Amino acid sequence: MKIQFLGNSAFLVEGKDVKIAFDPMSGLDLPALDFATNSGGGNLSQTKEVKKTLDLPGEYEISGALIMGFYSSSKNVVYKVVTDDVSLVHFGNLSEIPESKFFDKLGENIDVIFVVLSDSFNEKIAKELIEKLEPRMAILGGDVSYFPKMVESMGAKTLEENPLKISKSQLSDENTEVVILGVV
Repeated sequence: MKIQFLGNSAFLVEGKDVKIAFDPMSGLDLPALDFATNSGGGNLSQTKEVKKTLDLPGEYEISGALIMGFYSSSKNVVYKVVTDDVSLVHFGNLSEIPESKFFDKLGENIDVIFVVLSDSFNEKIAKELIEKLEPRMAILGGDVSYFPKMVESMGAKTLEENPLKISKSQLSDENTEVVILGVV
């Protein structure tokens, strides 16, 4: 699987049988997609082809990917996607850590999370979320001015490669790896 940070809260995930864009913003030149998510109701990028755009909670199956969407607040939908035997969670634009009943719905054994940093969801809150979930990998997005603070507080690694290639077997069972991908 390839994961590419596109800037802000936007990520492109290419699995064996599915292409997903999480929160693609306007102006991006994206390939044909199986689906795109819109966590907060903003303007999605106009792509060549998108089979389905998800902007509400629910359960879906698209191109072999299992998708669940949950409200974390009245203005933000979190998407959990399972594809290529990897469980991915894109938290959209959180302003606070959701209540514990949200995490019960989300479930356990989360492999990769996408955390979007902002003035309302800073490095301290992001660290708390990551420590609560204990995913195998956390990939940071959002306001790049918070990235150095995540390097300092959580030992986040800035990687040159973007897209990042991963597989379930490559992810650590012991520790959460926190990474920052270079913007393309």
